[in-house]
Amino acid sequence: MTRKPSDASSMPHASTVRRDSSIPALAIAVAAAIIVLMGIALFSPRRDRLFVPPPPERMPPSPVPPPAPPASAPAQAAPPPMPVPPPAIETPLTLMPATPPAPPPAPAAPALSGEAALIEAVRVGQLSLASGGDLSRWTLRWSETNGRGVPQAFLDYTRMMDMYVIRKDFTIPDGLHGAHAVIFILDRHVPYPRGNPGHSAILDITTGTCRGTSCHGLTER
Repeated sequence: MTRKPSDASSMPHASTVRRDSSIPALAIAVAAAIIVLMGIALFSPRRDRLFVPPPPERMPPSPVPPPAPPASAPAQAAPPPMPVPPPAIETPLTLMPATPPAPPPAPAAPALSGEAALIEAVRVGQLSLASGGDLSRWTLRWSETNGRGVPQAFLDYTRMMDMYVIRKDFTIPDGLHGAHAVIFILDRHVPYPRGNPGHSAILDITTGTCRGTSCHGLTER
């Protein structure tokens, strides 16, 4: 039986359709197999053998905590702020002398007078209280110089007054007038005293003389 051309031309078309229809069936079979394997993996009691656990990740070592700081002492209250000093005033520099000036002299103490001055002179040894023997030495020298004895009126006058022997260089103080007048007996080899004797008398043992307003009694006989 001879094929007709129309039959020959239609054969390739039928084979092509059958070849293309097998690909979806293969894909469906592969998908079904995958679904079965997934079901076994998920629900089988031996599913742990089908999966190999991944190796544990290496964790970095945990950092060592720093040591705790030592317990500090309780905080103290801050000191109050120091007062700010006033700004210094600059003064011009002055040239200092090579040697400092001498300090001014201290004011002199007021000079003593009268009886207080006599007591101080006795204390320092310029004067000493006279005795009857000191007066006798002067009366003897006066008699030798004048060729006669001392009038009794003068002796009586001197016995009523205070008598001092001048032992060293001495200045007669002020205030020896009237009832404060005294008798000074100048010892040998002692310089004549300075100052105003006032109403006092100075009896010089070396020369036998008498100086002062009280010496007028020597002229009476």
